[in-house]
Amino acid sequence: TYSTLKDALISVKVAEEEQNFITKGIAELFVAYNLAILTDMYGDTPWKEACDYTVSMTPAIDKQEEIYKDIMAYVDAAIEDLQKSDLTSLSNQDLIYKGDASAWLKTAYGLKARYTMRLINRSTDKQADLNKVLDYVSKSFTSAASLHLKSAVSK
Repeated sequence: TYSTLKDALISVKVAEEEQNFITKGIAELFVAYNLAILTDMYGDTPWKEACDYTVSMTPAIDKQEEIYKDIMAYVDAAIEDLQKSDLTSLSNQDLIYKGDASAWLKTAYGLKARYTMRLINRSTDKQADLNKVLDYVSKSFTSAASLHLKSAVSK
């Protein structure tokens, strides 16, 4: 998972340098998703120093609460970036949605709903956060039929 996380972080940086915002948004979702897998499995876990061996071979442990703040920040950044454009098409490289930014945007809102629900017991205003979840879900896929996977696997 850390290897995938490192690759996603590199992809975010490269996509930003090349001003490929859809690609950056997709990479940001992969950062958020892999971070969530790690912290959901282990709770407090290395993050800030974990993917850069030039910083430390024994990275510090980060608190799960702080990791979740970063997860949500990456999803929010992805939502913003997925509404922009790429200078080059990624339809041949994107095996899941063939570069369809609107499908990735729906995925981002689905993840936003999922992670908001995971944090609901720590919420200071549960009703407001539940309403946010409903809003995020309404912007995500409405059914399995609406998913329309465009990958080579589905053909």
